[in-house]
Order: sequence, then structure tokens, then C-alpha cells
Amino acid sequence: MTVLIIRRLAYSLVWMFVVLIVISLTIVITIHQIGKPYIIEQTEESKARAAIEKELSIAANIQKSILQPFSEELETEGCKIYAMSKSARFVGGDLYDFYVHNGKLLFCIGDVSGKGTMASLIMLSVINLFRHKAHNTDNPSEIASDINYILSLRNENCIFTTMFVGIYDPETRLVTYCCAGHNPPIIVKERGKTEYLSMEGCIPLGITSDSEFKNETVALSPGDMLMLYTDGITEATNKKQELYNDNRTLDFAKLHKEMNPKEFTDSLISDVAKFVDGAEQSDDITIMCIKTEKKYD
Repeated sequence: MTVLIIRRLAYSLVWMFVVLIVISLTIVITIHQIGKPYIIEQTEESKARAAIEKELSIAANIQKSILQPFSEELETEGCKIYAMSKSARFVGGDLYDFYVHNGKLLFCIGDVSGKGTMASLIMLSVINLFRHKAHNTDNPSEIASDINYILSLRNENCIFTTMFVGIYDPETRLVTYCCAGHNPPIIVKERGKTEYLSMEGCIPLGITSDSEFKNETVALSPGDMLMLYTDGITEATNKKQELYNDNRTLDFAKLHKEMNPKEFTDSLISDVAKFVDGAEQSDDITIMCIKTEKKYD
């Protein structure tokens, strides 16, 4: 009798175990079937995200190759020149370039409205247009006018570009320039007053095709430096929502006017980083410094 009870109990346990296995498998299969579309979707999203990141990385490398990298200062046409650009994202809309034509130094700096991929595409177009025009003319207002005309065509998104175009003649030490809504450069005087460049600002490029742009001139003395920048410097914001601002930028220039272009740029970037104190970079930062050689004394 006892043996029979034990057998029946054993059979019952075996059947209960089998039933539990069947129920567990059913639950697992059901969950898998329900979750399969979600898993596939997540996998596809991950693949898409990886593809986008790869494309952005390629775009960033292309942008770096277009924006001529400076490892050290360059010496050309009676001056030293140094520039750097740091995007807030993978790619950005800031730009700078220079070109030697007929013994003169043509240079520019600019900032495309907006951020990210769209701004970077416009930025590449502007640089290519500048290089094409700089190869054929040394007239800043003509360069700005032609770039403006091209950018204003089919500009349904109302994207504009602020830009400063200049040309330095080492024979006369004159800078002829045209400003299209860009931040005024700072003249860092070796002797005399360091101040913002006085100019008649025109509207940014790309807004209307018939905008007029004017040339202006300024004389540089030996050892003077022209500092060009984008608003990523003056509008750098710390955790208290305070701006680095124009006055702080000018004060920095006054205190460090003896520095050469690279040292000046590196020091300014460090000072801005110290000011923001770890706050996230909200805009692209670009600086170009051009300093006349003292050997012309």
C-alpha cells in the first residue's frame, strides 16, 4: 500500500514537472513572439544610428581637411598667421581660409547660421566659393558680393552667413576689408591703442541677391596683429549663464598683445575654457590671428 502511494505521488510530481515545463516554454515562446518586432526595431535603430555616426565622422574628417589645419604658425607675405576651429558638434558652420594672390594675403572668417550638418554643407560651399574668387580677384567686396549672389539663390530655408573678407598688402601694410554682418575684428597694437576695428557692417550673405558691399581700409604697423573670431568666443556661457562677452575679449587682447598668433590663440582658448568652467560648448569657436613682421622696421 505504501509503495503504491509513493508511485502515485512520483507520477504526480513528474506530470506536474512536465506541465510546468510546457507552461514555461509557452510563456517564453509567447514573450519572444511579442518582443521579436521590438528587438528587430531596436536592432535596426542601432544599425541606423551607427551608420549616421559613421557618416558624421566622415563629414567631420572632410571638414577638417577643408579647414586648413595649423600645427604651427605659418609665415607668408610679411606676416605670421595662425587659425583654429572647434565645432560644438561633429561638424559645424564656422569657417576660415586664406589665399596668396599677386603677393597679397587674402583671408576670411565666417559663421553660417544654425548648427550641425546643414550648416557644415553651406560652410563647405562658402569656402569653395571664396577660393574660386580669391584666385581671380583681390577685391574683398567683389568676393563678398559674388558669394552672396550664389547663396541667395533658392535659399528657401533662409540660411545666412556672416563673413569678414580681407586682403593684406605687405608693401603698403594696408588691410582692405569688407564685413558682411560679422563680429568686428580686434586690432592688437604693439604700440598704441588696442581696439575693435571700426567699420560699416553690411548685412550677412545669402539674404538678398542685390545686397551691396563696401571696401574699407586700415593701416597696420610692424608688430600689429589682427584678431578675427566668431561669436563662439564672445557668447561662450558659463554655468551662471554669463557671457564671455566683447569687453572681456578686448581686455584679454590688451593684456596679451606681445604674444605671437599661436600663443595668443591658445591662451585665449584656455581663458574661455576657464571662464565657462565645464559648461557645455553651445556654439562653434573659430579664431584667426594675423601679425605683421617686425623686420619691416
